[in-house]
Amino acid sequence: MAVELVAGALLSASLQVLFERLASEEIPQLFQGKKSILKLLDKLNTRMLSANVLLNDAEEKQLRNDNVKKWLFKLQDVIYEADDLADRIDYEALRSKLEDGQSSSGATKVFNQLKSMSPFLSTFDKTVERDAKEILDKLDDLLDQKDALGLREGVENKSSVRPPAPLVEESDVYGRETEKETIVDLLLKDDVNAGAKISVIPIVGMGGVGKTTLAQLVYDDDRVRKHFDLKVWVTVSVEFDIFKITKEIFEGVTSKKCDIENLDELRRRLKETLKGNKFLFTHDDVWNESYSLWDTLKSSFESGAHGSKIIVTTRSTIVASTMATGQLHHLQTLTSEDCWKLFIKHAFGNNGDLSDYQDLEVIGRKIVDKCKGLPLAIKSLGGLLRSQRNIEKWEDILNSDTWDELYKKESSILPAL
Repeated sequence: MAVELVAGALLSASLQVLFERLASEEIPQLFQGKKSILKLLDKLNTRMLSANVLLNDAEEKQLRNDNVKKWLFKLQDVIYEADDLADRIDYEALRSKLEDGQSSSGATKVFNQLKSMSPFLSTFDKTVERDAKEILDKLDDLLDQKDALGLREGVENKSSVRPPAPLVEESDVYGRETEKETIVDLLLKDDVNAGAKISVIPIVGMGGVGKTTLAQLVYDDDRVRKHFDLKVWVTVSVEFDIFKITKEIFEGVTSKKCDIENLDELRRRLKETLKGNKFLFTHDDVWNESYSLWDTLKSSFESGAHGSKIIVTTRSTIVASTMATGQLHHLQTLTSEDCWKLFIKHAFGNNGDLSDYQDLEVIGRKIVDKCKGLPLAIKSLGGLLRSQRNIEKWEDILNSDTWDELYKKESSILPAL
């Protein structure tokens, strides 16, 4: 799983999942009496936490400092190694449970319990101990480099909480008619016999491809508005805060400010409010891959009427698969012609008259081609060049080194722009 440019937010989300896995109750049971292994795994969790608090600063600096980028690459590899170790531990824990369950005699069960409590390490134990030590050594080496790289702890993540997306006018959107109609059709079907009481429809695609824009077009459609009793839009972003999301939804469906501070009480109140109502929720920009967190959140929604729907926008197919009840909708980049129309809209205004700027059109088309069909890049550059009619300025943008960063990883598009 090699990527050329690491997004700090994505790594942080991966680390959060690892924290949960290595803090599982099954680990002390599996390694009962093996203090050396338990101490190593606890130390590994602590070291990963130390790396996690550096990620925000590293994400900001990676585009300007190649050494920070390399540091993130190495950290990513170590996280994959730790994740693989957690997979093996999970598998062994499951195997042990199944083995215990298949042991028919009481004597065999007692023997297995005594075996697990033995201070002597099995082959598997020794492998875990060895690999955990290697991962720890690599983590320590990376953490020792933080001062040399100028990485600071506790830097606010500017990209983790995204600013609100602009409200969309359908006339300002190009090339999304087919996708919009497909999702609207799904929303208008009640799915009473489809098995799932509440359908989750994920829109998946790279950063900047227009997932939020498409979701807005669908959410604001008159047919959709008339079909549902309740509608709420929530921007989730990297931090999957169940209390915050639940509170926003509750305030949205009641149109009242909520002062409830107890999560359990809030969830019960939301469940009661949704009872018998057909609702549409949009969860925009979801990063969380944990099924257990998602299952906890959606348990408050189950009282809604059949035909209730949830639209999810995400960059991750793992997130989409975790939440989906049906097919994933992969959003593709725009066609060349739609890209050019969008660029003209933002670079030259509504009239789109280029008769006086033939030289700029040639350069502009090359700039648009470099945007690789990503509407966010096209809109941003169109807005940047809107007040510029100097051909040298346009050529500077076309020949900028920043394009190299833009191509490496879609999540870098915002800092690159």
